[in-house]
Amino acid sequence: MATLVSLAWQFAIWKWSGVRIKPTAYSGSFIGGATDPIAVIGVQATNKGRGACEVTQWYFDDGTDKKIVVPQCLPGSAPKPTKLEGLHSLTWYIPQDSFKEAVQRAGMKRVRPVVIIGSGKHFRGKWVSIESLTRGA
Repeated sequence: MATLVSLAWQFAIWKWSGVRIKPTAYSGSFIGGATDPIAVIGVQATNKGRGACEVTQWYFDDGTDKKIVVPQCLPGSAPKPTKLEGLHSLTWYIPQDSFKEAVQRAGMKRVRPVVIIGSGKHFRGKWVSIESLTRGA
């Protein structure tokens, strides 16, 4: 019994000690300066592991060969590349209008956020429908 508990503990420590990025996409409002709030799409990368990494890029993927890469984000977004410490998160914001135009041109119906770290590893988020992301914009 002690061997089984020890093995389970070693597996848990091994699993939690590395980098585990969970990307999520959501819609919201962005208030900046004296301008009116604008509708935005936010992408958040949360490192659920204890190891730090460098986030080099992120994009939206539709599961085929279509991708939406965002070269420049709104002010207040995390820079790229940037270090993501363990148990911390980074967020990027893009205008909902530009996002809607890009997905309509590409013919996308659903997307998932993808975050790339310095080692080249890709972390993919959950699928989100375009309609739910752009509702009310």
